[in-house]
Amino acid sequence: MNQDAKTIKTDTNQVGAEWLDLSVLNQLPLYPSKLRRPIMNFYEGKEYIKYLGNEEIGDPECVG
Repeated sequence: MNQDAKTIKTDTNQVGAEWLDLSVLNQLPLYPSKLRRPIMNFYEGKEYIKYLGNEEIGDPECVG
């Protein structure tokens, strides 16, 4: 684990943290996956929605 990841508070059962390349976020594992599009839109300077809630079965934005 790198030095940056050591300074991040983790959940009880979390095994690590990684910085992700936002330009290819659509190709990387991210949970909840519903955050993928809003994060990418924010990164690209586009309008984005605020995420509130859980993933829903059958949602096309959900990966897994």
